[in-house]
Amino acid sequence: MSKEKEKWKDAVLNSLEGIKRAEPNAVLFEKITQRIERNGSPSQIVPMNRVKMAAAAAILLLALNVFSITNYFKTNKSIQTENTIYQDVPSLISNYNLYD
Repeated sequence: MSKEKEKWKDAVLNSLEGIKRAEPNAVLFEKITQRIERNGSPSQIVPMNRVKMAAAAAILLLALNVFSITNYFKTNKSIQTENTIYQDVPSLISNYNLYD
């Protein structure tokens, strides 16, 4: 079966031998290149102040995330310790049915 696959691959690759490279319309290509040269580069230079502000915002966001995660785990541990403290205390109300 691998010989059949190899033959198929070779047939597909050999079918590409006679293909010519695509050529654009000369007039259209010239118009496009002139328009690019006339308008200049479409990219813009970002001021350094914006880069600094974005970096500061990213650092602030990261710091807030770290703070909130550590705070979450601290409160989760304190809740677990409170549950273990009150686990041994007998319940004051044994029947929670109010209307019976």
